[in-house]
Amino acid sequence: PTTQTCFYHSWYLAVDMQLFLFSAVLVFWYQQNRIHGIRATAVFWLLSLTITAYLAAVRHWSINTFDGAAVARYDVEAYSKPHIRAQSYLTGVFVAMILPPNILERRSLFTWSHRFIQLLCLAGMLVVSFLSCMGAYAKRACQYQEWPNESDCGSDWSETENWVFAAISRTVWCTAIGTLLHLFLGRPDSCSAVSCILSWRCWAPLSRLSFAAYLIHPIVILIWKLGNTEKEVFSPITFGMSFISVCVVSYLAALIATLFVEMPASNLWKVYSTRKVERKTAAPWKPLQHPLQVNPHHRYGAINA
Repeated sequence: PTTQTCFYHSWYLAVDMQLFLFSAVLVFWYQQNRIHGIRATAVFWLLSLTITAYLAAVRHWSINTFDGAAVARYDVEAYSKPHIRAQSYLTGVFVAMILPPNILERRSLFTWSHRFIQLLCLAGMLVVSFLSCMGAYAKRACQYQEWPNESDCGSDWSETENWVFAAISRTVWCTAIGTLLHLFLGRPDSCSAVSCILSWRCWAPLSRLSFAAYLIHPIVILIWKLGNTEKEVFSPITFGMSFISVCVVSYLAALIATLFVEMPASNLWKVYSTRKVERKTAAPWKPLQHPLQVNPHHRYGAINA
């Protein structure tokens, strides 16, 4: 279980690998029959959504941080499980499947209807991001053994509101991201606000450090927060500065890890794999033969004769 690991957030490596292997089956299905592959991906996406909604209702999940036992149960039973996170992964697979094969030749220009859909997607992402702030932190935080509906703690949300939000918040977010990707990818001469920002060159080096920063940033937080000896008082400015500080330190540490660990290991693997391919493709070695064995009428042979 993830609660007994020494490097807790590395659970994502296992989940990502499981979903990657499963998606390979869908891609093979898609290559055999395009329509069947798309339909199968959609069915598994709906199955993941249905399982999430059912378990959220039956197990009384909550994703509001102050809800004590409800959010603790969600953290253990849902947060790091592949069948719950499959929606996000399958959304990307589905978008890739429905894009036209010759994407640059068959897509129209970016129109006002596309801009309207873009605004709807961004609005949905904002609602999902900030809806939990409405009444979610109205009372004191529950202890891990306390339930918000049994004690005077946690959010003001009902059980129904909690499980519905826990069930569909990820669905709304990944659907909006998938729709934006489908809008932007391969569309000629389109430069909406979002696509222009995502096209900035500064994201390329940061993207190469993103996974290392993900692995390192909890360590930065733990060293910083667990080393504090004074009581903290929340304020938006303090929270914002903490966020910026953790990001900067995490990316600096990720840069060091990339330069001294990831890149050397990657280069060694490239050298090994290249030499392995060269050995397989090289002509078989043959021992050198004496000129008389190659050509008995060689001039040396004539002299000796």
